[in-house]
Amino acid sequence: MIRRTRTFVCLAVIAAAWLAAGYRVSAQGQLEDAWLGTWKENVDKSSYRPGPAPKNPSVTKLERDGQGLKVTTDWLDDKGAPVHWVVTSQLDGKDVPVTGASGGLTRSIKLLEPRTLEIVTKIGGQEVTTRAILSPSGQLLRFVSSGANAQKQPVSDIIIWEKQ
Repeated sequence: MIRRTRTFVCLAVIAAAWLAAGYRVSAQGQLEDAWLGTWKENVDKSSYRPGPAPKNPSVTKLERDGQGLKVTTDWLDDKGAPVHWVVTSQLDGKDVPVTGASGGLTRSIKLLEPRTLEIVTKIGGQEVTTRAILSPSGQLLRFVSSGANAQKQPVSDIIIWEKQ
């Protein structure tokens, strides 16, 4: 009886681990449709440290690219010149260059859960890690960033994006 109970418990633990691993893999492999579309940065609801806040909000378009994600971001720099960045990631956490960016800027994007991305931005030997969280309604994104910018200043941003 004890042997049978031990065998059952062992099989139950293995099955639970297998199911949990399978759920984790499927969660990492599937991007919810709610992520897709055009998003506008809400500068007034966001906080930027070290700052200053941007004068004009960024607009980002998220779209599928095979099994991955294509991120296109447009904004005006401090001098009013248009900036256009594109990054395509397979959501596997591997660094990829950001097209349109200077200075060897790379980003890695990893799908942690269906509604959570981890984005690591690297430039000039510095790194900023961002946790992007999609709201239950699918209408808001909250980016929480920490690390150091290219000037080696500590970064602590909370940026709110609204679906357009």
